[in-house]
Amino acid sequence: GNNSEIGRPLITCLYMEPALLVVHVGAGYHSRLLEPQYRDAMTRALKRGMNQPHARGAVEASICELEDDSNTNAGTGSNLNLDGEVECDASIMQSGDGKNTQHDARGYFGGVGCLCNVPNPIVVASHLMQERAQGLLPLGRVRPMLLTGNGALKWAQSRGIKVTEQGELVSERARASWTKHINLLHQHEETEGASDQGPAQEDDHIKKKTKTTKRPLNDDDQSEDQSIFQDTVGAICVARNGTIVSGVSSGGISLKHPGRIGEASIYGCGCWAEAWPSSSSTSSGAYGGGVGCSVSGTGEQIMEDMLARTCAEAIKARDCPVDAIRSAFESKFLRPSYDGMARQAGVIALSLLPLSQDDDDAGDPSDSGLPDLAIDVIWPQDKRPTYKENARLNRPCRYQN
Repeated sequence: GNNSEIGRPLITCLYMEPALLVVHVGAGYHSRLLEPQYRDAMTRALKRGMNQPHARGAVEASICELEDDSNTNAGTGSNLNLDGEVECDASIMQSGDGKNTQHDARGYFGGVGCLCNVPNPIVVASHLMQERAQGLLPLGRVRPMLLTGNGALKWAQSRGIKVTEQGELVSERARASWTKHINLLHQHEETEGASDQGPAQEDDHIKKKTKTTKRPLNDDDQSEDQSIFQDTVGAICVARNGTIVSGVSSGGISLKHPGRIGEASIYGCGCWAEAWPSSSSTSSGAYGGGVGCSVSGTGEQIMEDMLARTCAEAIKARDCPVDAIRSAFESKFLRPSYDGMARQAGVIALSLLPLSQDDDDAGDPSDSGLPDLAIDVIWPQDKRPTYKENARLNRPCRYQN
């Protein structure tokens, strides 16, 4: 409808032994001029990720590569908040291996929000997730799953994670974009005679930190603005043992209020990973299936529907992952917005189909013990969704869209 939109994601997939890895640089309005740079960044991310020994390392390393690229809205080069600073969100989730009990199906999660001065927020989230697996702290204290702001920064420093000066994370492109949009914001406030940001003292605080240059607002501004809003990066990896890891990292929306947290931090919203045990109690090493999702878009809208988890649950309940994702969007996400804003989101999903006894007895020794994989890419501009199914994990292949 007129009030709904799904951004076209830029994704690249590579699968080979011992895993399949998918990366994306977000659903939003990407500059066509920068598309070669985006694709190059994704290729580097895949190569770096596939050199890791396990799925978690692959997701962490590939997202680190994307965070280090100043053209993406994650880590270095992220969108700036109202104060002209970088605040990042990130999270990672690892499933069980699909062979154990339902209790282990979802594994562990780690997330950070409003994190400053850390070039690779996904590393902090990954450390949080790994420490969660170590059980309780002394005196029965629960290990944190999500840390924000200065507390997250101190925790990262205590683990020896790389920290830098705030200015080193600000790219020239992000600073120029911020300056332009602060000018437009101030011009709008002066033209309308009122602020959209809140109390007058907040506006004074912003204006003290900025120097504006008046210029007319024109149609070119509107088209240029679209390239800065939603381009969260993410990755999903499936290991040969059925473990699924999904991650996401974002600098958030441009001109966000300091302290704002987006979907990339929140459990069930930015990423999801789950592997289901086989229903067969006699099939040794069988997979019951699983799913990984990584989401990008307008954080507030995504959080309202816990979109990553919603898509995963829809895939679990349907035979066709494409139909499942489309149904999840149509029934949950693409509803009329109370604020009149177009609803914008994109999702990549990897669905592991159950490994049946017939598959085990198929007679192909190279396929033994390996799950099937469904790769789903959908966006509303296409008449039919792109759908590649039944791809075996031990057959090297490259799929790019």
